[in-house]
Amino acid sequence: SVTCAVSCTVKTLYDQSGNGNDLLQATILARPAYTISCVSSKPCMTFDGNNSQTLSATGFTQAQPLSVSFVAERTSNFTLQQIVFDSISGANVQTGFRNSANTAFAYAGLVLQATANDSALHAVQSVFNGASSEIVIDGSATSGDVSTQGISSTVFMGSSAGAGSFVFGFISEVGVWPVAFTGTQSTNMCHNQFVYWGTSVSC
Repeated sequence: SVTCAVSCTVKTLYDQSGNGNDLLQATILARPAYTISCVSSKPCMTFDGNNSQTLSATGFTQAQPLSVSFVAERTSNFTLQQIVFDSISGANVQTGFRNSANTAFAYAGLVLQATANDSALHAVQSVFNGASSEIVIDGSATSGDVSTQGISSTVFMGSSAGAGSFVFGFISEVGVWPVAFTGTQSTNMCHNQFVYWGTSVSC
């Protein structure tokens, strides 16, 4: 709308699975901005890395295997860890950008990381399956062990437990699946994401 072309924020992200795991942010200043034309004239959530911007949902539990898929770009503070998705309640699952330049990661007790150039849009599939885990960045897979922690209690988007490691950039899409993606599924997801967002990449 004309109004949102000037200033709008994201209060609620609605769970598309029907399970009611909507992510919320009641505090206006802690909401990410709604950018109406972000990637190929499509909208995204813009996080400024400074205003504790995050959304969260409670009562979300999922043991491994699981997969977290996201489309995002880190645009500043390249030496700062920036969490796209986090869950924490004694143990946690995290994925996002590492505290080193040009790196994305998955974590569930151990870190698995791979190259993801900063200031560029990426389709990331973080597959959490113990010692058979992998992080797939724009179709390129890196395999390893992330350990066995799962999602429990509360999940956060845009930060680590709502209190740090805030994203400085934008997030276009995030999803969680109660399965470990196969190689074909990761490739197909990457392809679908880049076709939708109108960005050319070989997945």
